[in-house]
Amino acid sequence: MTSEEMERAMEFLLDHHAKFAAELQQSRDDMQIIRETQRDFQSQLGKLGEAVIALTGMVGRIAEAQIRTDTRVAEIAEAQVAMTARVAEIAERLNDFIVVVERYIGGNGKKS
Repeated sequence: MTSEEMERAMEFLLDHHAKFAAELQQSRDDMQIIRETQRDFQSQLGKLGEAVIALTGMVGRIAEAQIRTDTRVAEIAEAQVAMTARVAEIAERLNDFIVVVERYIGGNGKKS
């Protein structure tokens, strides 16, 4: 091998080594970026998990409030039915009283 061939071979090896070193550094940089991205993702995933837990708690409290509201509405409906029956009873008694009063005073609002 001549000195010129030796020099070209060494240049080739040095070039190849420089390219390899640059690619290796780029790979290391890329891995660092991937690690940072993964840490960010894990952090965001943790926050999302906390938000889901909080939301689940809120939905549970809303469901409990809805059950209480439904119960209260049912109680009010029962009270309304009872009040309607009581008003009907009072109206009937009032009509009976009016009939008695009308008979006593001579009917149809005419005094006897």
